[in-house]
Amino acid sequence: PEVQRAMSYGDMWVPIPEMDRPVEDIEGGGIPVHIWGDPAAPSLVTVVGTLDSLDLRGASIVFHFLPNPADPVSLAVARGAAAARQQGVLEGYLRGIIAVRAQSGVKGQRTDLDGDQLSLVAVGLQQHGLNIEQWEEDRASGAVRALIDEDLAVGAQVGVRAAPTWFIDGYRLRGAQSVHALQGVLDRAREDRSAGTAPSGPPPTKGH
Repeated sequence: PEVQRAMSYGDMWVPIPEMDRPVEDIEGGGIPVHIWGDPAAPSLVTVVGTLDSLDLRGASIVFHFLPNPADPVSLAVARGAAAARQQGVLEGYLRGIIAVRAQSGVKGQRTDLDGDQLSLVAVGLQQHGLNIEQWEEDRASGAVRALIDEDLAVGAQVGVRAAPTWFIDGYRLRGAQSVHALQGVLDRAREDRSAGTAPSGPPPTKGH
């Protein structure tokens, strides 16, 4: 950590402000993995596929939303995702969006998802405990809009310029990343913690 602090590491280790977000701990968690992504973007397929392929033992995963503020579709999908997460079914929602994109046959650009299609995704999650009425209310709420605004603001603060952007134990990786590259960072973080050494990079700072 002392060597890292002595380096110019603007594109390497970045402290993430503390934010009130649900955390998915894998086998105890401890290694923070923050992902900024746009649920309406084609890159969502890659993000979910990459997570499925990684050995995430000891990781604590937090998903942040990075919609295009000028794109109503992008914002609508992100609000739906945030509302689904409040009921603990974010993963199912994201996989549902991927399925809709696949059915549409659109590749390399955003799918023009309408409200009916998003509602169909939500209906499919009822078997996993989603309350549709609560989901509709939450996605239109000011609290969800404020949450997404905070993700956008903090993302800009920590240098998020592309969807996805990954932060593994504070180490930033922008854009699409190979499973090998991400796994390497995770493995080194796991080894550091097993050895009792400090996490990579500067410690997290308080958010606003």
